[in-house]
Amino acid sequence: MAESKRKLPVFKPTEDEDEEARPPWQWAGFGTAAMFGIWLPLAYLAEALKARALAASFGDSKTPEEIAAAYQSLDAWEVRRLKVVVLLSLIVPLASAAFGGGYLVGRWGKGAGPREAALAALMTMLIAGGLTCAQAGATWQALIPLVVAVPLAAFGGAIGVRRRARVHGPNA
Repeated sequence: MAESKRKLPVFKPTEDEDEEARPPWQWAGFGTAAMFGIWLPLAYLAEALKARALAASFGDSKTPEEIAAAYQSLDAWEVRRLKVVVLLSLIVPLASAAFGGGYLVGRWGKGAGPREAALAALMTMLIAGGLTCAQAGATWQALIPLVVAVPLAAFGGAIGVRRRARVHGPNA
């Protein structure tokens, strides 16, 4: 009366049946999406922390004149601290996103590596820079993120390739 449970066969593809690997250039697009996906939430969090630090330093100052007066009253240590907070709130999210997106490309992109990771960072920065310039006007400062993001993405891609080789072997 007790029927035995039916077991379904498990399909495990062999190397011959594996799907064809994506071309490496497609991983640059995935890296771009990953960089935006990492960068935007981190930038939002960094802006919240920066706003908190500025509010603690300037209090209820609302007009530019009040803020300038409050800034003049700060000691040198407090001014330096605010400059570091503002600079880190811009660099840390971007650097984290560039490295993370580059790592993703290098680690999971079969045939992709630091070159495709750097290309992903370049595309990300061109999109972000284009949007910034469209809204605020073109300035040379819009090129600064390229100097940060592209090398970090290439470094992340190189680390990802090494990690992939360690896990899957040198021919992966």
